[in-house]
Amino acid sequence: GKWVNNYDPNSMIWISKAQDNFTMEKPDKDGKPSLIAGLEEAMQPALVIGVQHDVLFPVWQQKEIADTLRSAGNKHVVYYELDTVYGHDSFLLDHVAIAPAVKGHLEHEPHGAAHLWKEMAAKAATVLQASLGRSTMADSFRDIFRALAGDKDTVDRDRLKTMLKLVYDDRLSAADVEKVFTERLPATSVSLPEFMAIRDALGSKYETYLP
Repeated sequence: GKWVNNYDPNSMIWISKAQDNFTMEKPDKDGKPSLIAGLEEAMQPALVIGVQHDVLFPVWQQKEIADTLRSAGNKHVVYYELDTVYGHDSFLLDHVAIAPAVKGHLEHEPHGAAHLWKEMAAKAATVLQASLGRSTMADSFRDIFRALAGDKDTVDRDRLKTMLKLVYDDRLSAADVEKVFTERLPATSVSLPEFMAIRDALGSKYETYLP
């Protein structure tokens, strides 16, 4: 129903023709179409994802691209194959399967972006520490919870734990945070009252208030 009501059938025909006519080949030294010639300048790290049951771009073509990139001299090629019933729409419908592969590729060093995330996290932590340091620990805990919860009543325990370590890096040891969360918050989801209840366990001596 979604496709019928939102797209002209002719647009699907033209997209299909465009896909069938597209090629990454270029003429080789003999003037013949060559996939290696077409990919010889693609030396950046590459993640090639093939999806079983994808009839538009079948896995054998994706595997061929990965193999050809390697043959052309690219030494940073990863081929990832998914077994999913969604076929070509997997990148739209199966985020659980696609996301880890893409995230891992983008963050893989030395050519990834992990250092950028770490730098951004460090800067964000500095800003948060400066901001939250001007209120009581109780207010800070509420702000942290509400920021992560959005319109929900609970927050994933690991997300809260990670944020606490980040924000209170200069006042709470990671070991203390781990210990309190393990002992006092065994469930995977945490409510605001439950989160507020661990303040004393983490140490009220860190309460500060600067008007």
